[in-house]
Amino acid sequence: MNNSEDFRNVKQGRAIPSENGYCDQASLVAMRSGAWVCSITNGVGLEGAAGEYVSILRSTDQGKTWTQPVHLEDGPWESAYSALVVADNNRLFCLYNCNVCHLSAEEAGFRRMDFGDAFCFRYSDDEGVHWSERYEIPIRDFAIDRSPEGHLPDGRKYRFFWNVSRPFFHGDTLYCALAKVAFAQWMSKKGACGSVERNEIVLLRARDLATNPNATWETLPEGEVGIRPPKGGGNVAEEPFFVRLSDGTLYCVGRTGDGYPVAALSHDGGMHFAPSFYPCHSDGRRIRHPRACAPIWKLGNGRYLHWFCNIRQAGYGFRNPVWACPAWEVFEEGGCTLAFGEPELLFYHRSEKFNITYPDLLVTDGRYYVTESQKQRICLHEIPAAFIDAMFEAPALDRTALWRGEGAIAPVVLAEQDMDAPEDWRRIKTKGITLLLRVEPVAPGVVLLHARDGNQGGIELRVTAEGMLEAIVANKNASVLLEGSMNLADGCAHEIALVLDRQALICWFVVDGHMDCGGERFDCGWRWIPEQLDSIGGCASPKVWKDVTWIELYDIPLMNVCIGAYFAQTANARGSTNPERSDERVDMNP
Repeated sequence: MNNSEDFRNVKQGRAIPSENGYCDQASLVAMRSGAWVCSITNGVGLEGAAGEYVSILRSTDQGKTWTQPVHLEDGPWESAYSALVVADNNRLFCLYNCNVCHLSAEEAGFRRMDFGDAFCFRYSDDEGVHWSERYEIPIRDFAIDRSPEGHLPDGRKYRFFWNVSRPFFHGDTLYCALAKVAFAQWMSKKGACGSVERNEIVLLRARDLATNPNATWETLPEGEVGIRPPKGGGNVAEEPFFVRLSDGTLYCVGRTGDGYPVAALSHDGGMHFAPSFYPCHSDGRRIRHPRACAPIWKLGNGRYLHWFCNIRQAGYGFRNPVWACPAWEVFEEGGCTLAFGEPELLFYHRSEKFNITYPDLLVTDGRYYVTESQKQRICLHEIPAAFIDAMFEAPALDRTALWRGEGAIAPVVLAEQDMDAPEDWRRIKTKGITLLLRVEPVAPGVVLLHARDGNQGGIELRVTAEGMLEAIVANKNASVLLEGSMNLADGCAHEIALVLDRQALICWFVVDGHMDCGGERFDCGWRWIPEQLDSIGGCASPKVWKDVTWIELYDIPLMNVCIGAYFAQTANARGSTNPERSDERVDMNP
């Protein structure tokens, strides 16, 4: 496959028009007529600069072309962080932050004026062409709002908050997430640069808003404390996303500074939330994510999709690559909740320092569209429905193995250059490999597969003296070492996969149907591979350890869900494809 054909390559996205440099947090909806409406936060310079504003665009050809951006607010005062939502009666709402005090940051004494003051909305009855007057949304004070600092020159308290997630209607009632922010010294012009130090999640609810713009608003949960990280976690719970499950349960996911997203459940419409927790994959591994937007989206039919970065990191970086995992409803005592499946690689950029963030998902006519922001560019991507469906019900493997444990392994070409344009990476045909094997209980310090010929490179898979899995994949002048975090010398048989995705330049392990996400040993389980690894050396006489009962090599990077399903579907039919295995111990450090 050519890189330009890989939907996961973020450079293949179609740009949505923006103005003046900074652009962020697109919100995208489809109207009854089929027209699309998108709102974007724009600004001159960097995020937080004076004069940020919300712009509205429309498309009638599924995002191929757009109208010129139209400012939602007149004048120089900041508006930002907009979110669109359509009611059942086709009335369109845009909720956003607005600087209604009409003070500059210098006059207010703050570092920036884009996240706080008033939370507002406007509505449109002609699908985003014209908009109503501005309505301010009352937000009830919590304990976090009562800092003695953070006042305007006239003495009025200035509230700090923002929202980046899609509100949703249930009937005529609107639900909208919000992150309340405690005043921090860096917000003041006199304070040193830093970051938000303490915040928490609340939920706004307005009954009958679909037909009554003067509806009464509630700030939930009851009391004066919002959703915070679990006990022992940090003080950051922000950028929440709420979804309503089939039994009415509200499931919330937000970002933290702990290296994991935070989740919370309410079974009474948001009045109360059970103690928060870190969501986990189905085998109990915590989902890993930096301090970045971590949305969860409702797909329908009890299916959900969670966007995350699959790395344990407290800071704001590491937003490339992006992973997604499926989630589905399960019933427990007390009500419904979500179970999360395996990570799947969703988007990547070949530069490690590139950030892919603040996405939105539009599901319309059976098709899936995602917007994402790179802070200076917003792009629209279509995700193939087959990819989404495969995450929930893995298709059968329809490939023929390159090698099944007998005879020589031929060299594997991972990237073929177009010699008419040898320096254009977009015209390089790339693929990858998946090595699958089953091993009986194994002792530390053995080589499961030795398929390396001299300096030609090849593949070596081994269990270290500590019982950890390691792989070396190499050609003549480039290689990658992948280290696992799961103890294989535990007296159990294991099913193992090594996945090398040459398109994304990333590799990882899957053990017993679960991606090795790093465990306690590493902050992440996947690794970047060098671009120079454009082939894998072959081996005339590969050695397979005697306790490996089955092994196959494929010339494609399989999805994690397909690996688990393949092992499960063929377990009973599979036997040893090569009963005469080597018990020769290969030098672990040749």
